[in-house]
Amino acid sequence: RALDPGKTLVNAVSKSGSTAETLAGLAVFLKWLKAHLGEVWRRHLVVTTDPEEGPLRAFAEREGLKAFAIPPEVGGRFSVFSPVGLLPLAFAGADLDALLMGARKANETALDPLEESLPLKTALLLHLHRHLPVHVFMVYSERLRHLPAWFVQLHDESLGKVDREGRRVGTTALPALGPQDQHAQVQLFREGPLDKLLALVIPEAPVEDLEIPAVEGLEAASYLFGKTLFQLLKAEAEATYRALAEAGQRVYALYLSEVSPYAAGWLLQHLMWQTAFLGELWEVNAFDQPGVELGKRLTRALLTQGG
Repeated sequence: RALDPGKTLVNAVSKSGSTAETLAGLAVFLKWLKAHLGEVWRRHLVVTTDPEEGPLRAFAEREGLKAFAIPPEVGGRFSVFSPVGLLPLAFAGADLDALLMGARKANETALDPLEESLPLKTALLLHLHRHLPVHVFMVYSERLRHLPAWFVQLHDESLGKVDREGRRVGTTALPALGPQDQHAQVQLFREGPLDKLLALVIPEAPVEDLEIPAVEGLEAASYLFGKTLFQLLKAEAEATYRALAEAGQRVYALYLSEVSPYAAGWLLQHLMWQTAFLGELWEVNAFDQPGVELGKRLTRALLTQGG
């Protein structure tokens, strides 16, 4: 779909200010903005980056652009409640107050003793099953469809490390979305290797719902008539849980009372606490990513050599 440059705001986001994909995209959009808007292009570009350092910060200061700061101590995958996540959510009309209230609720008990701290419990569950190389994160909510991809980065980039004793540690997170992946991955989960720990995120109430009407000639589907689409979704989630457990896979469920900004904030913060606890249990720094840096340097070298 064609964008109207006069109604478009470009937000260039990079914690370091040197991410190749961000700088490449910025260059493309900058050319487009200048071509269509002339000297007023600066009103249509903001940056979100380190508060003091990096190429993106230097560019913003030179051009007099509005710049939002990413706290230096907060890694990119943990930055959802910084301007990295909150600025685009504000433009999308999300309820930021409810989102942050949910995150604060997760904070209230995170550092409590084990019987009160859910993220510590789930971290210990993952720790006890660290011999299983695959951790499946499956969400039964279309509105949370992008959450598994975010979790993959959070889990893999934080925990796939060389530990303090020089050992390679970590498990591979695998994203899944229910119910569509019941028709793709669950066959593997049911009858494939018993090498997985599976987490199912299951809502307990719909955002909105529709009743399934009776249709003449579709008597084979009569067990659905009079039920709602959410009842079908919930039944599929519970059935998947039982089927996986019966197959011998290790599986647990996180139940959300609702799918809302408040619940999303709680879940995001819960998963970040879980990751931090696992970093301590696995004796790695969950907040760095040294294994990523070599790829960045090689990419730059290859492009430089290629002229």
